Amino acid sequence: MQLLAEYGLFLAKSITVIVGLLVLIAGIFALSQRKHKDSDGHIEVKDLGARFENFEEDIKHSILYDDELKALHKAQRKQDKLEEKQRKKNKGGETAKKRIFVLDFDGDMKASAVENLREEISAILTLAQAGEEVLVR
Repeated sequence: MQLLAEYGLFLAKSITVIVGLLVLIAGIFALSQRKHKDSDGHIEVKDLGARFENFEEDIKHSILYDDELKALHKAQRKQDKLEEKQRKKNKGGETAKKRIFVLDFDGDMKASAVENLREEISAILTLAQAGEEVLVR
């Protein structure tokens, strides 16, 4: 009987040590997978205009008949040629596009993200021109 009690105690200790090691390994793995915020920040630039033009094109293909779609493409090619001629007239210059800069701001009660917002706005101000907009989301 005493042998059985000692074996049960040994088994309980062994299981406790194994569970403790598994918890420790899982904790280390979780910490290694967590993303660390860089102090330098991150700026991502996306051309949303092309994305919405693709959406528009997909919708037109879905709702228009073939002859209407063909006429629309013909008119678009004509418009593109006119715009190309206009660009060449403007001394090969770019026609100024109105840009909107979109910033994602995840604020909290401690205002810990304000420093990053300030740096993002400063980066935008280095190249923004009159008439362009900044949208803080």
